[in-house]
Amino acid sequence: MLVLVALFLGWTVTRSAFVQVLSRGSPSTALHLDPTNGTALKAAYGQALAKGEMSTGQSHAWAGRARRSVESSPLSASMIRIIATDPTRPRAYQLLGIAERVSRRDALMQLALVEAAVASGQVGQALRHYDRALSVYPDLRPTLFPVLASAIAEPAIRADLARIAYERRPWINSFLAYAARQSASPSSVASLLEQIGSVPGASQDLREHAAVLAGRFVGAEDYASAHQLALRSAGSDAAWIDRPSFAPATWAQPTRPLTWATAETEGVNAQLDPDNAVMVSAGPGSAGMAMFRVLLPRPGRYQFSVTSEPPLDGTAPAGGRWTLFCLRGHGQTAVPLADIALTPGRKAAVAQSIIVPANCAAVRLDFAVDNSEGGTDAGVLLSGLVFTRL
Repeated sequence: MLVLVALFLGWTVTRSAFVQVLSRGSPSTALHLDPTNGTALKAAYGQALAKGEMSTGQSHAWAGRARRSVESSPLSASMIRIIATDPTRPRAYQLLGIAERVSRRDALMQLALVEAAVASGQVGQALRHYDRALSVYPDLRPTLFPVLASAIAEPAIRADLARIAYERRPWINSFLAYAARQSASPSSVASLLEQIGSVPGASQDLREHAAVLAGRFVGAEDYASAHQLALRSAGSDAAWIDRPSFAPATWAQPTRPLTWATAETEGVNAQLDPDNAVMVSAGPGSAGMAMFRVLLPRPGRYQFSVTSEPPLDGTAPAGGRWTLFCLRGHGQTAVPLADIALTPGRKAAVAQSIIVPANCAAVRLDFAVDNSEGGTDAGVLLSGLVFTRL
C-alpha cells in the first residue's frame, strides 16, 4: 500500500512539474494536462488577446475557465482579472479591485483598471494604474507612452503627471524624453516640464528635455517659445544663448540651433579649439554648409564682424562665405540680410553693418566652406565673431 502511495505522489509531483514547464512555453499543451493551471491559462489568454480573438462569447468562456482555476487553485489576481472582463457579468469591474489587492503585478489587470478609471472620469486614479503597470513592466512603455503623450494635452492630466514625477517614479524620465521628441503637441510637453520644474527636487534631466523641445520649436518656426526653453535648459549658461561669439557655452550644446550647430555636410567639419576659434575643414572637392546658428535680436542696426585666417597647421587655405537670413516665421520664405565672402590665403577681418527689420522673428547665421576645386584637404580658422547692436 505504501508503495502505491509513493508511486502516486511521485507521478503527481512529476506531472505538476511538467505542466509548470509547459505552462509558459506551450500553454495550450499544459491546459490539456491541467485545465485549471493558472499560469498556462494566463499565457493562453494573453495569446488570444494578442491575436484579437476575443468576442463576447469567447470572453465569457475564458471567464468560466478562470473561475474553475480559482476554485481549484490558490487565489490568483490574473484569474480574477479574466473573470472581471466577462462582458456578461454585471458590475464585473468591481472584481478588479479585489484582483489588485491580491497582487498589483499583473499588467493586463492594471490596464483594465485604467480603462475603468477613465470610463468613470477618475483621471488621477487612471494615472496611478499607468504608473504601476509601467513601473513593473518596462516592456509596456512603447505601447503606453504614445497614449500618455497624447493625453497630456489635457491640463488635469498634466497636473496629475507632475505629481507622479515629484515621486521620482522609474519610468517618468524615459516618458519625458519620448514626449519631448515624439509628442504631437510640443506646447503641452513644455507646459508639463514647467510644472515639473516648479516641484522641489525636480530632475536635472529636465534641461535636456527642454533643449530637445527648443529644437522642435525652432523647426516649427516658433522662435519665442524655443528661446524661452533654451534659456531654461542652459541654466547658469543662459546668458550665452544671446551671445553669438564662439565659446564652449555656445558650441554644439543641446540647445542648438540656438547655439552653434554643425551641419551634416559630407567632407566638411567644424570644431571649436581651446582658444575659442573654430577650425572649419573640407576634404578634396568638398564644399557646403559647415555650421549655423539662430539668434533672436531686437529690430535695429547691428555690426557683424569676424576674423578669418589660414589654418595654423599648414593645411591649405579654403574659401568661405557668411550668409545672414531674416526668419519671418509662419511658413514665410527667409530673406537674406547679408552675404559676406572671405578671402582665402591671408588673415583678414571683415565687418558689415546689417539692419534687422521689425518683421524678423529671428536671424540665422550660416557659414559655408568651399574647397570644391581643391585637390587636398583645406580649411579656414574663424575667430572673434561679433554681432552687436549699434
